Amino acid sequence: MMNPDFTIKKEIEKDITIKTIDIIEIKMPQPKKRIYNPVTDTYYEIRQRTTEYGKKGEIKGTWKKRKSK
Repeated sequence: MMNPDFTIKKEIEKDITIKTIDIIEIKMPQPKKRIYNPVTDTYYEIRQRTTEYGKKGEIKGTWKKRKSK
């Protein structure tokens, strides 16, 4: 028969682990969504929201493809 204190301790450890994983997922930076344009051979990112620095739908920046080594 299992010790009730041991069972409670296991449940608490499990709960802490789940909460820690949730916090890590929240704090992990999301990868930038860049759209590739094969004609110009560049990537660009479109602004998703209106901000004080720009309007929705504007291109935020462009990037060249990474050079292969």
